[in-house]
Amino acid sequence: MTTKKHRIISQDKIDTDNYNVEHRLREAIANLPIEQRIDLDLSKIYQQLIESFYTYESHLANFVFDRDMHNIIYSLGFVPTHSEMNELILAMRYHPLSRTTEREEIDAEHHLIHIYDFADIIIPKLLNNEYKSADEQYLLKCFKKLDQNNKNYLHKKLFVQTMSTMEDALDENESDDLLNFLIKNENLSIENLQDFFDYKRYIKHLLPQRHLIYLDLGVAK
Repeated sequence: MTTKKHRIISQDKIDTDNYNVEHRLREAIANLPIEQRIDLDLSKIYQQLIESFYTYESHLANFVFDRDMHNIIYSLGFVPTHSEMNELILAMRYHPLSRTTEREEIDAEHHLIHIYDFADIIIPKLLNNEYKSADEQYLLKCFKKLDQNNKNYLHKKLFVQTMSTMEDALDENESDDLLNFLIKNENLSIENLQDFFDYKRYIKHLLPQRHLIYLDLGVAK
């Protein structure tokens, strides 16, 4: 995952340019059932949205490139599947309220996402706690479903092949990255069985970096 240096954002810039973001947030909260509103900290959620977005601000004020939106969404604690991630980003890129003539002139290919596009799509997801990460026990159930012989380890290449043929499949680059990760991390390998990896150890490593993979094997949470 690529990283960028955090930008220093003045409070004046946030107050001036992003009043509408807070307004959108207030409206979304007002539409929630009363019991869901009780413990919500508006200022905390607002700050989280602003900091996540402006960490990746492009050369144009209040815009980020679509290629950086994955990292922004992950930084909010979301763990969508690949298809869900693509749907979110497409919804932001082609947000109907933002496709003005002026916008088309500076972004004909629709690769820029404005803070308002981001806010309109992501705020409801954030408030409804969508796309949250799987816990350790759920991931263990997923791996055990693959481990037909209950050996507590899996073949590295076969595991990557499995992840490359599922409905929400890894693409070629993601498959290569995953295989390289499994090969290079010797602490995951099984003694005298270098082609296999200990998936319990893998899960321990996976949880802090949960966006690296998402297992969808029909296991009930």
